[in-house]
Amino acid sequence: MKILEKDPPLAEDCRRPWILVSFLYPLSSAGLMHIFIYTFGPTILILLEKYILRYVIFGSLLFLAGFILFIGYGIYYITFCVFDSSKAGTSAQSIPKIYFPDKWELVRQYFIILSSAAICFGPAGGYFAYFRQIDLWFWILFGCGFFFFPMALLSAILFDAINELNPIFLTVSIQKSFLGYLGLFLFFCIVAGLIISVVIYLNIPGFIIHGITFYLLMVLANRLGWFYWWYKGKLGWGI
Repeated sequence: MKILEKDPPLAEDCRRPWILVSFLYPLSSAGLMHIFIYTFGPTILILLEKYILRYVIFGSLLFLAGFILFIGYGIYYITFCVFDSSKAGTSAQSIPKIYFPDKWELVRQYFIILSSAAICFGPAGGYFAYFRQIDLWFWILFGCGFFFFPMALLSAILFDAINELNPIFLTVSIQKSFLGYLGLFLFFCIVAGLIISVVIYLNIPGFIIHGITFYLLMVLANRLGWFYWWYKGKLGWGI
């Protein structure tokens, strides 16, 4: 899904504060529609399985397949928001028909996103699997992985592949945009903290948690794409 064919507008045309742009980005008609879908969709699927599909032959498999595709489309739409924002997009758009995914494209997006996460958090996961403890070394490995994660995610999404997910490429890219990347990383930490707080600490119905989480993921997607737009010259990725 490479859709970077349009040149973005000039920087001086984007005068609104970036944090306002990011938090308003999901509040378009297309964005609100997707937030609505991912607020109520999981609950509807669970109710279908509970009251209908469990009484149908292969109903559990149908539910599993449907749930995987449902989550896969959500991941695909978030990556689309990154692409859209990489052209200085300021409001969430619907996916054009030409880029609408089939089931294999959804699976491929699963693989790309999970690969970027595995490369960043694999060392911490491997350490825990081997030593069965969460100590200082675990948190050092986890912290390093989380620091590289936004750049790895951006690289995987914009290249639409995992070819550039190597430590040298990621380190050089961070060096070229270091101050801006620190800001991006801090924003990721804050929004990730908000998502964790919503999931763990807020005593609200699950479907509302789903909607807030999807909204915050769209906010992150916008900031990630805009980071590329601002620093594409320094990064020199050629896309």
